[in-house]
Amino acid sequence: MKAKPLWILVIALGVLTFILYQINRRSTVNEALPLLQPEVVENVTRIQLQEKEAVLTLEKNATGLWSVSDYYGLPVDLNPLTALINRLIENSLIRPVTNQPERMEQLKLGKNTIRFWGEGNETPLWELNIGKNRPSGGTFVQLNQATEVFLAEGDIYFDIQKERWVDKKILDFTSDAIAQADLQVSETKLTFLRENSGRPFSSPDLQTGEQVQQDALNHFLSTLINARFSSIAYLHDPDPTEARQHTLPFSLALFNGDRYTLHIGRKPIQRSEKEETKDETTLETDSNASEKATAAPPVFIFYEISNPQNPWQEPLKKIALIFPDYIYNQIPKNRSQLMTVTATPEATDQRPDSTQLQEP
Repeated sequence: MKAKPLWILVIALGVLTFILYQINRRSTVNEALPLLQPEVVENVTRIQLQEKEAVLTLEKNATGLWSVSDYYGLPVDLNPLTALINRLIENSLIRPVTNQPERMEQLKLGKNTIRFWGEGNETPLWELNIGKNRPSGGTFVQLNQATEVFLAEGDIYFDIQKERWVDKKILDFTSDAIAQADLQVSETKLTFLRENSGRPFSSPDLQTGEQVQQDALNHFLSTLINARFSSIAYLHDPDPTEARQHTLPFSLALFNGDRYTLHIGRKPIQRSEKEETKDETTLETDSNASEKATAAPPVFIFYEISNPQNPWQEPLKKIALIFPDYIYNQIPKNRSQLMTVTATPEATDQRPDSTQLQEP
C-alpha cells in the first residue's frame, strides 16, 4: 500500500529531471554553440556556397583580396560578403529539434550549404546545412555535420548567381586622387593637371581667353571613376574586337604614381538596307512607325592599369567589360564642353570725355 506513492514520487522526479535537463541543454546550446563564431571567420581563406547543383566559390589571396574563383577570378564585392557573414554571426541557435533521420529528411536539410575553409585544410572549418524556414520564424539547420538538427534565428539565405558577387566598379579611387587627365575630345587631346589634391585643374592647351570648366571636367571624371559594368564578353569575340578599333583614350595619372587609361568605344552602328533606301517623301504608316530601330552595339571600356598588383590585371586578359550607354554619351564632343571663353571687357567708348570739351 505504501509502494504506490513511492513510485509516483520516482516518476515525478524523473519527469522533473528530464525537464531540467532539456532547459539546461537549450541554455547550453545558446551559450556554447552560436551559429558562427567570429574567431572562425579570421582563419577563413575559401568560402563555398551551394544551392542544389550550383556552386559558387570565393577565395582570399595572400594580400587579403577576395575573388570569385570560378567566374574569371573577378574581384568580390565586399558588401554582400560582409552582409552574409554578419547574418551568420548575429543569428544564434534557439533549440535542438530532432536527431531522427526521417524527421531530418522532412526538414530538407542540405538544400543550401555554406562551407568555410582555412589555408591548407582538407575539411571545412565550419559547415552549415540549411533546411526549411519555420512558418513562425527561424530556419532549421545542421551545424558541422552534427547528428542533430537545430532551429536557428532568422532567415538564412544567399544569392548563388556569380555576377551578383562581383565588384562591378573597376576604379577604387576618387577624383581628388587625380593629378593629371589626358582626354581625347574629338580629334584633339586635352591635358588637365594640378599640383595638389583638391585644387582646381589648369591646362596647357588653353587658348587666349579660355578657362577650364571645373564643374564639367569633374563631372566627366566622376563618370569615368564610378562606371560600373553591366555584363562581360570574351575579349576576342567579334563585338569587343571591332569596338577596340573605334575607341577614344582617356588617361588618368594619380598622385601616387599609378596610371589608368580607359579606351571607350563601340563598333559603328550599321543602318539596315531598309533604312538606307527609305523614301523620305512617303508618310510612315502605323505599322512601320512601330518598327524597332536598329539596336546600338554595346559600349566597351578597355583598361590599361600600370600597377601590376591590381586585382583586375589577370581577368582583363580574358574578358571585355560592357557598360551602359550613358557612359559613351557622356564623352565630350568638343572642347567647348570642358573649356569656356572668359567674358571680354566691352570696348572702350572712344568718344571724348565731356569734361575735355573746350568751348569755342
